Amino acid sequence: MLWAVDVAKSVCDVQIRAVSRAADNTAKSAEKPTIIFTGFPGRKLHDHNGCAPPLAPHPFAPMNQPIVGTHSQPELRLTVLDTQAVLDWLYFSDPVTLHWEAWRQAGQWQWVAGVAMRDELGYVLGRGGLPAGKGMAAQALMDAFDARARILHEPAPTLAPPLRCTDPDDQKFIDFAVAHHTTWLVSRDRAVLKLKRRALVAHGVHILPPAAWAPAEAP
Repeated sequence: MLWAVDVAKSVCDVQIRAVSRAADNTAKSAEKPTIIFTGFPGRKLHDHNGCAPPLAPHPFAPMNQPIVGTHSQPELRLTVLDTQAVLDWLYFSDPVTLHWEAWRQAGQWQWVAGVAMRDELGYVLGRGGLPAGKGMAAQALMDAFDARARILHEPAPTLAPPLRCTDPDDQKFIDFAVAHHTTWLVSRDRAVLKLKRRALVAHGVHILPPAAWAPAEAP
């Protein structure tokens, strides 16, 4: 069973990269910015069968539930989740993400993201073809993103980013985390994880895979 989940996630990893590169090629050929979507008002996402996804039940608390913080205001504990981490949490309901929502509602981490991250997530979900997940359907997931993630401005484009990722599709997550001085960047992408030591020493950003991330246990 665990082997099947790993295979499904591997397929999903490949699809995210293929979708991101396809979007980049489309944007370049049209001489438009690399942002694929700007907001999703009235946009109808579809599952891999081409049908409008039903709202799937989800074990997490309602998004509008009051948040009781356990940390002081200056300690924001800002966190960037890459697209795969978001899917692991909200789409696949991976067991390693079981406590993420409770920790978030307790104020132990704050999800921050940029418009480009939302665009990539929406494009991946809207394109379809993902393995079946146990969590939210596509539209419910996008609604959860809007309710939970705090959108911050995108870093200014630069030819010399402070940390260069070997996978250009993941550069936006690293640039965003560094620019906004986040506490964590959660990713299981190898190209991102290779930068964890430099990110911590030079910028104070902890890069961790989902299985190793436990904000409730952090000092």
